[in-house]
Amino acid sequence: MSTFVSTESGATYEFTDGFQMFRRTSPDAPLRKDGEWLECEVPEVRVGKGMRIRVTGIIEPPSFTIRFTTPVTAIWDGAA
Repeated sequence: MSTFVSTESGATYEFTDGFQMFRRTSPDAPLRKDGEWLECEVPEVRVGKGMRIRVTGIIEPPSFTIRFTTPVTAIWDGAA
């Protein structure tokens, strides 16, 4: 089971493994890494608040980057 999160910018993210893996799944927001699974840490996801996603896998290990999103508009569970 996956958890999906959409944001004000139109991006949709799919999370698995208790918010430890994610990918962008939004066809209308084509930014880098769409569709590619990345390791992450997400401390909190709440509607109306932006997400802070600590992402590994974009740059050489053991480095990481932090991605900040626009505010979350919806959170739902569904099949991948």
